[in-house]
Amino acid sequence: MLTFEELRDSVLPLPTRDDGYRRVLMLGTTGAGKTTVVRQLLGTNPRTERFPSTSTAKTTVADTEIIPRDEPFFRAAVTFMPRDEVEDHLLDNVVAAAQAVYEGAGDDVVYMKLLDHEGQRFRLSYLLGRPLVEDDDDVIDDVIDDDIIEDDQTGAVDATGDEIAEMSLAAGTGLVEVDVSRSREVMDHAVAKVRTMVRSILSRPDLAGAVQSDEDALYEALQDAVAESVTTGHVIAMVVHEVTSRFSALSFGDLTWDNEGWPLMWTQTSADRVRFLGELSTFYGNSATGFGRLLTPVVNGIRVSGPFVPTWSDRPLRLVIVDSEGLGHTPSSISSLSSSLVRKVGHCDSVLVVDNAQQPMQAGPLAALTQIVESGSVGKLHLLFTHLDGVTGANLTGYSARTAHVRESVENALTSIESAAGAPAARALRRRLDSSVYYAGRLDRFLTSKDVFGRKGAAEFLRLRCELEGDEPVSDHGDAEIVVARKGVVIAVEKATARFQEEWLVRLGVERPAPAGDLRAEHWARIKALNRRIVGRTDVEYRDLKPAGDFRRALQSVLYAMLQNPVRWQGQPVSEEERGEVVDTIAVALTDKVVELAEKQIILDRMEAWDVAWALAGKGSVARRAHLLAADVIRSGAPIPTADMSSGATELVDAVERLLEEIRADHHLALE
Repeated sequence: MLTFEELRDSVLPLPTRDDGYRRVLMLGTTGAGKTTVVRQLLGTNPRTERFPSTSTAKTTVADTEIIPRDEPFFRAAVTFMPRDEVEDHLLDNVVAAAQAVYEGAGDDVVYMKLLDHEGQRFRLSYLLGRPLVEDDDDVIDDVIDDDIIEDDQTGAVDATGDEIAEMSLAAGTGLVEVDVSRSREVMDHAVAKVRTMVRSILSRPDLAGAVQSDEDALYEALQDAVAESVTTGHVIAMVVHEVTSRFSALSFGDLTWDNEGWPLMWTQTSADRVRFLGELSTFYGNSATGFGRLLTPVVNGIRVSGPFVPTWSDRPLRLVIVDSEGLGHTPSSISSLSSSLVRKVGHCDSVLVVDNAQQPMQAGPLAALTQIVESGSVGKLHLLFTHLDGVTGANLTGYSARTAHVRESVENALTSIESAAGAPAARALRRRLDSSVYYAGRLDRFLTSKDVFGRKGAAEFLRLRCELEGDEPVSDHGDAEIVVARKGVVIAVEKATARFQEEWLVRLGVERPAPAGDLRAEHWARIKALNRRIVGRTDVEYRDLKPAGDFRRALQSVLYAMLQNPVRWQGQPVSEEERGEVVDTIAVALTDKVVELAEKQIILDRMEAWDVAWALAGKGSVARRAHLLAADVIRSGAPIPTADMSSGATELVDAVERLLEEIRADHHLALE
């Protein structure tokens, strides 16, 4: 069976280096302006086109790949979440709605709990509508203030914002012939069914005692009862039917269905830019004016190509632009990059980290930079600071003063990265950032010569284009070779497993957190939600809970440190910079292998434990689940090597050694 990426490849393959293209991955915290930067790279009009969508909330939650081309046609391939994944999200929503009912919430709150997932990744209100949305200005996410748009919209398409909005609405009312009021009737009925279900569940004798003795036990019992209820299945089926009815009524583009009647992929080819983007907005839009008609929530991948030319360039960029979900803002939410994102870093030619100059180098970009360095990809890094116009102060009156102020934050961040990844890595990153840091402001408008931010910004983007499109120089290190001791592998695995266990035993609530540490016990409901996804084989992560990703991060960090401090170097002499290049080459080769090993150790080989933990129910099951996962997943999957190593620890050390052996011959590495 084809993957979703292969489905998109089947109709719209990505160009490669052989075609003269480079692939750039966009990373940044939610709200830093990452998608606005993509608009600048494409030259799309922020007022009349709004592609890709931006907002103050989490916007990019699907894989987005955009290919500027020097051709007259626009093409799109959009793939959708599998039905079981949608149903899994809906189960979370029904459980949350039932809990809201128990807590005495009104119908409007229960309605929204049924529609919008707590992680903002799955917002069915975009597709089915919000109650009283027309009267509620607070729900409008995608507002562009016309006063900040320059009058001279050089390169703008011949359309107005209203025309695009009307086209989107036409797609909802004419081309997608579904009455939004019908959805509201269905959801009102669903709310009533959830209320009836909760009353029935709470009347059960086995829950009466739980109410008096243990609130967590009550909530878990309520969750289990809701998940097992026939009514929940009915509610989910009702919502799924409403979703599929939207797709059934589509009359533009070509829609492919699977054998069970679920949409797989939508494709379109058009020479009409206005119509193409208007139709495409059905799958990427987030404007409140389109709520009830957007298919955005069930999209898992968008690939678009066409004649996109930025206003500061005379041609389309020779880039495949890969936009990713925004990083979190807090240390806990970005402690580890997801496994899929780590793989993307390895497979892209460049990584453009977008950060907000008003609050530079916070937890999100700092953690991302550290992990990119430890994966050996420092040579791919580019760092773009947005919102430079918002950097204000009595001593910051000019453009240069603002950039110098932001640069100080970068220097402070390097100190933090040095403590995590080592002094050589920090020096390599400093050398990289000496030439690969860019600054821009007022990116919500076209960059013109009318003001300093337009002039400077255009110059910075031209410099960025040259860097992203160019080839990285390839160095010949001859027979220079790192020599690593096998006992060093044991020490590295010991450090990684100890770090991983310390983190996850606290998260599970089995051990107490350090008084001054960032780690805290996770709520049992989130642990259970992670457990359900792993058991259901729908995902190995839940929001910021990434057990395999955390183990990957711990292993990658210690292996990178080991490579930086080998037993010795042998062969031809090389400089410190060249040594860093050799280390990075090895680290890149290890990345995919370490990702696979971590998933094997924590997920695949521990499925029996995850299954048993999920099956636990009744009073005390929260604590029993936590202790079972601690013993049979965390400690067993990542055993700490000791003087009298267990068989599991020995096997893990041997597995890491095998990874090094697999790349040894081709990557300047020797083991002794």
